[in-house]
Amino acid sequence: GWPARPKPPIMTVAPSAIPAFRAATSALDAGKSEYSWVISVAADDHEFEGQTRSNLTKVIGLGFLTVLGAIALTAWLARRLVGDIRKVKQVAERIGGGDLSPSTTLQRTDELGLLSQSVETMRAQLAQSHEIASQHAHELEERVQVRTQELTQRNVELQAEVAARARAQSVAHTLSMAVSEGEAAVYIVNQAGFITYSNPGASQLS
Repeated sequence: GWPARPKPPIMTVAPSAIPAFRAATSALDAGKSEYSWVISVAADDHEFEGQTRSNLTKVIGLGFLTVLGAIALTAWLARRLVGDIRKVKQVAERIGGGDLSPSTTLQRTDELGLLSQSVETMRAQLAQSHEIASQHAHELEERVQVRTQELTQRNVELQAEVAARARAQSVAHTLSMAVSEGEAAVYIVNQAGFITYSNPGASQLS
């Protein structure tokens, strides 16, 4: 190894020797090693204070800009969030008013996006149920129309049958009056040869 070198003396600069400077001296001893260091720092008072004020001004300005940026970002996010909430509200109001036309879901992955997807799923299910109900109502209406036509036709047939029976009864009544009040003898005999009816003319004749 190298021979140990003697430690250099510590040099101190007195403030009275250099009035414009302030000196700070420190020594860093390596302990048992063969080297020692002496570090001296001197700074101008006015330059040090000016640099400190400049750095403080920069830090304050940077902090102010950071706060403004945070406020602007928060306002933008809040505006976007309120706008998306308003869109979901408008879709829900349209569904409540009976408008089941397709709507656009929000392209979001948070709870608001899930709510928008749920509202769209509900709208699709309601639209499908409404379509099925409309189809059933249309089929029921067709059945009612067919049944109504059948009942109308049956009613016409019944009216014709009633009219025919009324005419037959009128003819039968007329014939009965003619037979019962006529002077000619009228007998009605069954297949066994028994008389089942005779008018007054037949009674007078017999």
